[in-house]
Amino acid sequence: MSHTVSDTPRLSAPPDDLGAARVADLARDFPATIRVFQRHQIDFCCGGKRSVADAAARARVELPALVDEIRGALASEGGGNAAWLCSLPESLADLGKLIVGRYHVALRADLPRLVAMADRVEKVHGAELPHILPPLAATVRDLAAELDSHMREEEDGLFPAIERLERAAREGLPPQSTDLEALVSAREDEHTAAGEHLATLRRLSDDFAPPEWACNTFRGLYHGLAQLERELHEHIHLENNVLFPRALSLAGRETA
Repeated sequence: MSHTVSDTPRLSAPPDDLGAARVADLARDFPATIRVFQRHQIDFCCGGKRSVADAAARARVELPALVDEIRGALASEGGGNAAWLCSLPESLADLGKLIVGRYHVALRADLPRLVAMADRVEKVHGAELPHILPPLAATVRDLAAELDSHMREEEDGLFPAIERLERAAREGLPPQSTDLEALVSAREDEHTAAGEHLATLRRLSDDFAPPEWACNTFRGLYHGLAQLERELHEHIHLENNVLFPRALSLAGRETA
């Protein structure tokens, strides 16, 4: 996977041609648009480098209607669940700590619960839905295991490396010889794999819609998976489109 060392220029105002704007840039600089992308299942994290027009075509959404929704979200910028994304810390170290505190801690609490629910639903109802529940439970287990390893790699390797780089830049010291691009590339590959698992879960669950006869555990599982998808997309967006580009840009300036 290749990377650019410099940030995509930040948008100080929404572009006139929203169809040509990159999804990831809108999500990064105008977080109120995130709920529009989520509503239409448009990837604004791993696949966010495509244009709004391309994303609309892939999601089978009429571009003029999508642009109207984006303009409506921009008019109400600052509201909604993603409002806090408008005031992210400038410090990369603080941004890493925010990601750990807001997302990693919650994932470590939620993933074992979702795995247990998936296993229980598979055990009780797997024979009724043999083409859905066994592969769904297996995907939940795989995703949980991969995310656990991924978070440890970030907390023990990548985030400390970014913090050291930022400290060296602040103190005017030469950067330590860490191959930051390789660390970022590995984590981005893992993000892509997580996104593929989420897409599999959405497909198997028919957009997280339980059957009418589903028990409360079944319904709770699908509700939890839908929430996991929303939060993980937001989490990956913060890393892929905010933290990582800023860290690579800083590394490029320090080694130039």
